[in-house]
This record gives sequence, structure tokens and C-alpha cells, in this order.
Amino acid sequence: MENKIERKEIENKIEPINNYEIIFFYKSSKENITRQNNYIDYLMSNILESNSNRELITPEYNFLNIDIELDNNILSNLKKKFKINNKNIKLINKKLNKICEHQIIEDYIEAGIEMEMIKINYCQICQLTM
Repeated sequence: MENKIERKEIENKIEPINNYEIIFFYKSSKENITRQNNYIDYLMSNILESNSNRELITPEYNFLNIDIELDNNILSNLKKKFKINNKNIKLINKKLNKICEHQIIEDYIEAGIEMEMIKINYCQICQLTM
């Protein structure tokens, strides 16, 4: 009997998570995944550049112990992770689009030097571009 009472007390103390906390969680997760993808992209570029530079060196000067097969496996796994991250970003965007009560802001961003500004609309709460 005590167990049931304690459980009810604990359940009653838990505050429901509000929509802003959920939105913040998804926004933070999306930012982290995007950051991961930036690192993955940088690392893949670096590996590919190293591989192409290695091909320029004649065999007698290539004394470094570099495992091309290992590099290729790493690249393959990084590409898979990149794709999974992109899918997760799309899922997060769909979820944010459903749960957020959007407050749309109109803004302008630069398109480049001596180019016209581009008008964008985005949500002030979830940061989704509309």
C-alpha cells in the first residue's frame, strides 16, 4: 500500500513539459546534428584531399604508413552518418512544424556582394524557414 501512495506522490510532482521546452529540445538537437554534419564534411574533405595528395608522391618518397582501405572504410561510415543526420534533421523539421505555434518574421538576407537582398520568412520560436 505504501508503494502505491509513494508512486502517486511522485507522479503528481512531475510537471508536464510545455511546448517551448519540447521545441527547445528539438532545436538544440537539430543544431547539434548540423554541427556534426559540418565536422563530418570537413573530415571527409580532408581525407579525400590527403588521398589525392598521396597519389602525387612517387613510391620512393611515400614512407608514411597510410592505410587506404581504412580511409575508405572511414569515408563510407561518415557518408552513412551524414545521410542519417540529414534524415533526422528532416524529421525534426516536420515535428517542429507540427508542434510550434509559429510567429512568422519577415527578414532580409544578403545574397552576395552587389546583389539584391533576399526576403525570407521564418518562425521566431522554432527558427524554421517558411
